[in-house]
Amino acid sequence: MNDDLTGVSAVGVLRLPKALIAFREVISTKSGLLRLQKRFMDKVMPEPNTGCWIWTAHLDSAGYGRFNVGREGIELRSHRVSFELFNYPIVHKMHVCHTCDNPYCVSPTHLFLGTIADNMHDRDKKGRCQRGQNHFRAKLTEVEVRIIRDAYVAGFKVGKIADYFGIHNATISQILSRKLWKHI
Repeated sequence: MNDDLTGVSAVGVLRLPKALIAFREVISTKSGLLRLQKRFMDKVMPEPNTGCWIWTAHLDSAGYGRFNVGREGIELRSHRVSFELFNYPIVHKMHVCHTCDNPYCVSPTHLFLGTIADNMHDRDKKGRCQRGQNHFRAKLTEVEVRIIRDAYVAGFKVGKIADYFGIHNATISQILSRKLWKHI
Protein backbone atom coordinates (compact mmCIF):
# COMPACT_ATOMS: atom_id res chain seq x y z
CA MET A 1 0.00 0.00 0.00
CA ASN A 2 1.36 3.41 -0.93
CA ASP A 3 0.89 5.92 1.88
CA ASP A 4 1.96 8.90 -0.20
CA LEU A 5 -0.33 11.31 -1.96
CA THR A 6 -1.77 9.74 -5.06
CA GLY A 7 -1.12 12.55 -7.50
CA VAL A 8 -3.32 14.72 -9.64
CA SER A 9 -6.88 13.92 -10.58
CA ALA A 10 -8.37 14.43 -14.03
CA VAL A 11 -9.35 17.98 -13.09
CA GLY A 12 -5.90 18.85 -11.76
CA VAL A 13 -6.71 18.76 -8.04
CA LEU A 14 -4.40 16.90 -5.68
CA ARG A 15 -6.10 13.79 -4.28
CA LEU A 16 -5.24 12.15 -0.98
CA PRO A 17 -5.67 8.42 -0.37
CA LYS A 18 -8.62 7.40 1.81
CA ALA A 19 -6.34 6.33 4.66
CA LEU A 20 -4.69 9.72 4.88
CA ILE A 21 -8.01 11.55 4.66
CA ALA A 22 -9.44 9.41 7.48
CA PHE A 23 -6.33 9.90 9.60
CA ARG A 24 -6.24 13.67 9.14
CA GLU A 25 -9.96 13.91 9.95
CA VAL A 26 -9.39 12.15 13.29
CA ILE A 27 -6.42 14.32 14.29
CA SER A 28 -8.10 17.57 13.20
CA THR A 29 -9.64 17.89 16.68
CA LYS A 30 -7.70 18.06 19.95
CA SER A 31 -9.65 15.13 21.44
CA GLY A 32 -9.12 13.04 18.29
CA LEU A 33 -5.42 13.80 18.27
CA LEU A 34 -4.99 12.89 21.95
CA ARG A 35 -7.06 9.69 21.56
CA LEU A 36 -4.97 8.58 18.56
CA GLN A 37 -1.68 9.49 20.27
CA LYS A 38 -2.66 7.31 23.26
CA ARG A 39 -3.70 4.40 21.02
CA PHE A 40 -0.46 4.79 19.10
CA MET A 41 1.74 4.89 22.22
CA ASP A 42 0.07 1.70 23.53
CA LYS A 43 1.86 -0.07 20.66
CA VAL A 44 5.30 1.45 21.35
CA MET A 45 8.11 0.26 23.60
CA PRO A 46 10.87 2.85 24.22
CA GLU A 47 14.38 1.41 23.90
CA PRO A 48 16.58 3.23 26.46
CA ASN A 49 19.98 2.56 24.85
CA THR A 50 19.18 3.95 21.39
CA GLY A 51 16.23 6.25 22.04
CA CYS A 52 14.21 4.31 19.46
CA TRP A 53 10.51 3.78 20.02
CA ILE A 54 10.05 0.17 18.94
CA TRP A 55 6.78 -0.63 17.18
CA THR A 56 5.28 -3.72 18.84
CA ALA A 57 2.15 -4.18 16.74
CA HIS A 58 1.58 -5.37 13.17
CA LEU A 59 4.52 -5.24 10.71
CA ASP A 60 4.35 -5.38 6.94
CA SER A 61 6.57 -7.61 4.77
CA ALA A 62 9.28 -4.91 4.65
CA GLY A 63 9.47 -4.77 8.46
CA TYR A 64 7.67 -1.44 8.87
CA GLY A 65 4.89 -1.06 11.40
CA ARG A 66 1.28 -0.68 10.32
CA PHE A 67 -1.29 1.34 12.24
CA ASN A 68 -5.05 1.13 11.77
CA VAL A 69 -6.37 4.68 11.52
CA GLY A 70 -10.05 4.19 10.87
CA ARG A 71 -13.07 2.02 11.46
CA GLU A 72 -12.82 0.60 7.94
CA GLY A 73 -9.51 -1.19 8.58
CA ILE A 74 -7.50 1.53 6.85
CA GLU A 75 -3.80 1.29 7.69
CA LEU A 76 -0.80 3.58 7.31
CA ARG A 77 2.84 2.89 8.03
CA SER A 78 3.41 3.60 11.71
CA HIS A 79 6.51 5.78 11.24
CA ARG A 80 4.50 8.07 8.95
CA VAL A 81 1.67 8.21 11.51
CA SER A 82 4.20 9.05 14.24
CA PHE A 83 5.65 11.86 12.18
CA GLU A 84 2.23 13.44 11.68
CA LEU A 85 1.04 12.81 15.25
CA PHE A 86 4.07 14.36 16.92
CA ASN A 87 5.64 16.67 14.30
CA TYR A 88 3.63 18.10 11.40
CA PRO A 89 1.80 16.96 8.24
CA ILE A 90 3.81 15.22 5.55
CA VAL A 91 3.88 17.22 2.34
CA HIS A 92 3.30 15.84 -1.14
CA LYS A 93 5.86 13.32 -2.46
CA MET A 94 7.94 13.39 0.72
CA HIS A 95 9.10 10.25 2.44
CA VAL A 96 9.62 9.77 6.16
CA CYS A 97 13.21 8.60 6.63
CA HIS A 98 14.92 7.16 9.73
CA THR A 99 18.11 8.65 11.19
CA CYS A 100 18.52 5.42 13.19
CA ASP A 101 18.00 3.12 10.17
CA ASN A 102 15.63 0.95 12.19
CA PRO A 103 12.36 0.22 10.34
CA TYR A 104 10.72 -0.74 13.67
CA CYS A 105 11.46 2.73 15.12
CA VAL A 106 8.65 5.27 15.30
CA SER A 107 10.36 7.89 17.49
CA PRO A 108 9.49 11.29 16.04
CA THR A 109 12.99 12.54 16.92
CA HIS A 110 14.50 9.79 14.73
CA LEU A 111 12.38 10.69 11.70
CA PHE A 112 12.92 13.31 9.01
CA LEU A 113 11.25 14.22 5.75
CA GLY A 114 13.12 13.67 2.53
CA THR A 115 12.78 12.76 -1.11
CA ILE A 116 13.64 9.35 -2.52
CA ALA A 117 17.02 10.82 -3.53
CA ASP A 118 17.61 12.10 0.03
CA ASN A 119 16.87 8.65 1.42
CA MET A 120 19.20 6.95 -1.09
CA HIS A 121 21.95 9.48 -0.34
CA ASP A 122 21.52 8.84 3.40
CA ARG A 123 21.68 5.09 2.77
CA ASP A 124 24.84 5.36 0.68
CA LYS A 125 26.52 7.80 3.09
CA LYS A 126 25.98 5.32 5.94
CA GLY A 127 27.24 2.39 3.87
CA ARG A 128 23.95 0.46 4.07
CA CYS A 129 23.80 -0.23 0.35
CA GLN A 130 24.88 -3.70 -0.70
CA ARG A 131 26.88 -3.33 -3.85
CA GLY A 132 29.26 -5.32 -5.95
CA GLN A 133 29.71 -8.98 -5.13
CA ASN A 134 28.00 -8.47 -1.75
CA HIS A 135 24.70 -7.62 -3.44
CA PHE A 136 22.26 -10.51 -3.22
CA ARG A 137 21.73 -10.51 -7.01
CA ALA A 138 25.41 -10.30 -8.00
CA LYS A 139 26.45 -12.79 -10.66
CA LEU A 140 30.03 -11.58 -10.88
CA THR A 141 32.88 -11.02 -8.48
CA GLU A 142 35.09 -7.94 -8.42
CA VAL A 143 37.91 -9.99 -9.93
CA GLU A 144 35.66 -11.04 -12.83
CA VAL A 145 34.70 -7.41 -13.47
CA ARG A 146 38.38 -6.49 -13.72
CA ILE A 147 38.93 -9.41 -16.10
CA ILE A 148 35.99 -8.22 -18.25
CA ARG A 149 37.47 -4.74 -18.53
CA ASP A 150 40.96 -6.10 -19.24
CA ALA A 151 39.61 -8.50 -21.87
CA TYR A 152 37.84 -5.66 -23.68
CA VAL A 153 40.98 -3.52 -23.65
CA ALA A 154 42.91 -6.52 -25.02
CA GLY A 155 40.54 -6.62 -28.01
CA PHE A 156 37.92 -9.21 -27.12
CA LYS A 157 34.41 -8.45 -28.44
CA VAL A 158 31.55 -7.69 -26.04
CA GLY A 159 29.54 -10.73 -27.27
CA LYS A 160 32.44 -13.11 -26.70
CA ILE A 161 33.00 -11.78 -23.16
CA ALA A 162 29.28 -12.01 -22.39
CA ASP A 163 29.12 -15.61 -23.62
CA TYR A 164 32.15 -16.58 -21.53
CA PHE A 165 30.66 -15.17 -18.31
CA GLY A 166 27.09 -16.24 -19.12
CA ILE A 167 25.63 -12.73 -18.92
CA HIS A 168 23.92 -10.39 -21.37
CA ASN A 169 25.83 -8.14 -23.81
CA ALA A 170 24.10 -5.10 -22.29
CA THR A 171 25.51 -5.99 -18.87
CA ILE A 172 29.03 -6.10 -20.30
CA SER A 173 28.46 -2.73 -21.99
CA GLN A 174 27.24 -1.22 -18.72
CA ILE A 175 30.27 -2.59 -16.88
CA LEU A 176 32.59 -1.13 -19.53
CA SER A 177 30.87 2.29 -19.39
CA ARG A 178 30.94 2.10 -15.56
CA LYS A 179 27.16 2.33 -15.22
CA LEU A 180 27.49 -0.96 -13.34
CA TRP A 181 30.33 -1.77 -10.97
CA LYS A 182 31.42 1.87 -11.00
CA HIS A 183 33.16 1.46 -7.63
CA ILE A 184 35.76 -0.82 -9.30
